[in-house]
Amino acid sequence: MVDINHPVFRMPSLLQEVIRWEQECAAHVPYLERPSGLFLGIEGDGNGYYLCSPIDSIRFADTGMDGIHYAFLTDFDANQDLAKVPIICVSPMDFDNAVRLVACNLRQFFQLWFSHDGWGRALLLNDFESDEAYACHIRKQMEETCASDSFDQERYHRELRAASASAVHRFGLQDISNPVEHIRWIRQQRKPCCLLPTQDGLGIMPLTSSIEKVEVEPHPWSAMDIEYEDLQALDAFLSNSSIEAILSFVRDYQHQGVVHEPSLRLIGASLQQHGFELEAKKLRDAVYPFLEQNRGGVQVLSVGMIIGENIGGN
Repeated sequence: MVDINHPVFRMPSLLQEVIRWEQECAAHVPYLERPSGLFLGIEGDGNGYYLCSPIDSIRFADTGMDGIHYAFLTDFDANQDLAKVPIICVSPMDFDNAVRLVACNLRQFFQLWFSHDGWGRALLLNDFESDEAYACHIRKQMEETCASDSFDQERYHRELRAASASAVHRFGLQDISNPVEHIRWIRQQRKPCCLLPTQDGLGIMPLTSSIEKVEVEPHPWSAMDIEYEDLQALDAFLSNSSIEAILSFVRDYQHQGVVHEPSLRLIGASLQQHGFELEAKKLRDAVYPFLEQNRGGVQVLSVGMIIGENIGGN
């Protein structure tokens, strides 16, 4: 479980340094809304506040568009050093691919973000099929010469290059060869380390060394839509399963965007019983706005966002 007030959960020094750099750099690139192109910092418990935002993630950067944000993935406290944990992109509108692993750690995240004169951020905003597809995207962006009375594209590109060069120099960031393949390699390296797969692709890492290589039974809905209204089956599962199986269920519950108060209560109680109080709170905080807006009915908001019946029921 994650204790955001624990000393090791202090904002990593690199993130603090980038925020200070941005404040110093802003006057030199006034045409950029922010020199980094990100809204940086950890607010409160780091909740992403979207149904798909993993409850074991800590949000540290926002793009300011479509809810896309970046977060530290703590793997439910498997690694408490935020400077070393994996980085994920959460893209709420990308319903089939809303959560993606994009970097091994914070330094690598900034290496990719500021690479190629600032165009490297496209690597973290999109999920390219190949390095060639990424290179083609960059060429098109660089060839773009559209301008209007309200926006100076050339000046924007010039200041973007200047800000990126400043960050690369300040923090000693180096380009990563074949970045798209590198990101795919990161994801492949994680898979065999996971105890259980999950529908969002992140998987669940072992929480205790004693079961690292022991087979753990997946949850009953691991390859299908969750039957969240079958509260008896859900309660039996939560009461008799390993914590890793329960956490894999929670990942899939979030991935499917289920909004259903009775099942949420059971899941929250189970998380708390296992010591995951903060994670239970983050799940409630993400789901309850939808409950308040949609009490009493059934509504499918979009793919993976399901509003359950009898939301006010027991």
